[in-house]
This record gives sequence, C-alpha cells and structure tokens, in this order.
Amino acid sequence: MKRIFFSLSVFLILASCATVRKVGVNAIAPTFGDLTGAAFKQVDTEILRLGMPASLIIMDGLLEVSPENHKLLVLASQGYGGYALAFVEDEDPERAKKLYIRGRDYGLRTLKLNKKFRKALERGERYREAVKHLGKKYVPALFWTAQNWAAWLNLSRTDTSALFDQPKIIALMERVRELDDTYYYGGSHLFFGLYYASMPSMAGGGMEKAKKEFDRVFEIGGKYFLMANFYYAQYYAAPLRDEVLFDRELKKVLETPSDAVPELTFMNEVAKLKARRLLEMKDRLF
Repeated sequence: MKRIFFSLSVFLILASCATVRKVGVNAIAPTFGDLTGAAFKQVDTEILRLGMPASLIIMDGLLEVSPENHKLLVLASQGYGGYALAFVEDEDPERAKKLYIRGRDYGLRTLKLNKKFRKALERGERYREAVKHLGKKYVPALFWTAQNWAAWLNLSRTDTSALFDQPKIIALMERVRELDDTYYYGGSHLFFGLYYASMPSMAGGGMEKAKKEFDRVFEIGGKYFLMANFYYAQYYAAPLRDEVLFDRELKKVLETPSDAVPELTFMNEVAKLKARRLLEMKDRLF
C-alpha cells in the first residue's frame, strides 16, 4: 500500500508540474507573438537570418509543452514559411521543402483543433467540403497552411504525385478569400494571381484572370506591400515579355522604403533581395 501511495503521489506531482508548465506557456504565448511582430519590423535581414532559427526552436519547445496552443501553432507555421522563403529557398531548395512541410504541418494541426473539420477529414470528405466548418478565427491558419503547402509544391514540380495535393491547397486558400480577402494585405489574391499566371486558359488560368487578382492585391495592400510588386514582375510581366512593366515593378521594389509600413519591413527587405537576384537573371528572361 505504501508503494502504491508513493507511486500515486509521484504521478500527481509530475502531472501537476506538466499542467503548470502548460499554463505558463499559454500565458506567455501572446507576448511571444508580440516579440515576433517586433522582429518582423527589423530592417537588418542578417539579424533575422541568424536569429530566426533560435526562435523557431523555442516555438518547437513551447509546443511540446502546449501542443494545442492555437496562437503558437500559427506563429510556427508563419515562421517556418517566412524563414524558408527569405533565407533558404534560393540557396537550398531541398532544405526549404522540409521547412515548408514543417510550416504546413503546424498549420494543419491548428485547423484540426476544430473538431468538425478534423472529423470531416477522418470521414474522407474532400477539403473543399471540410473547410466549410472553419470560420473567420481560422483565417491565419488557413492562409499559412496553404502558403507553405503551395511553396513546397512549387519546389516539387518534378514529383508528379505532389500535384494531387493541389486541390487541397486551392480549397484552403479559397476559404481564406471567402472569409477575409484582405488578410495579410490581400495575400489570397496574390496566391491566385500566381496560380492563374502559371496555368493555361484551357485549365482555368490565364493572364487575364491573373491580372484581376494582382489588381485586387494592389487595391488592398496599397503601394507598400512590395512582395506583390516582385511577384507581379516575375510571374506576370516576365512571361508576357513586358520589359517596361518588369523594370517598373522591380524599380518600385528597390526604391520604396521598406519600413513605410513597419509590420512589412522584413518582408519588404526580402522582396528587395529577391528583386536584385531577379534583375541579375533578366538577360535569360527577355
């Protein structure tokens, strides 16, 4: 009886410690979100290149303690995707694919906190139907899940089996557009602008449809969401061999102050880095 009592006591102590740790993590999650937001206002991308891996490791650890923390899961999804896009994709596509999958999986974990969505997938429902269970609260998770998944797919073009994931990605981003098309400066419209530009008209794409999506991004995001200008040059102007438009958009990226909108400083700096690389490739595009 003494042994049983001792074992039970140890179990209760350990369980209570785990509970306390989880409560602590949940309490600091909003602060961690504020710190992440502050980091994205950083104009020195080298600081973020060196610092982001440590932040991602910390988030991994916090999610081990509190695996269902909605806010931390979304931050991790966004963080892995942002790090891969900014610092890995151009130099090491294979490593970037792994990071994008990590970001996608954190996003999916967030979405599956919604019991109706999770059960719908378990019943074998298609994503197009399952996402109807997700309301506005899930817009950030929907967006970053789709964004990571699409970035992975873009780097996996030689893998024909990866194309089977495309309808799921489209369903997630369509739900973002339905619920809040202004989220992340019109990010869902930017996604569809790139998607339509990459697809022929006979497959539901085409430059005319892409142009409408890009126009909506510029309407929502204004003139300071420079990633939109970069992608407009790369995926719209370059395929159309419109050198004037190509040069104009990249010049806009390079000359516009990155910190005009503080929250966009980091991504605008990334847009500048990518714009310079794209200009170096201009002779191969035209």
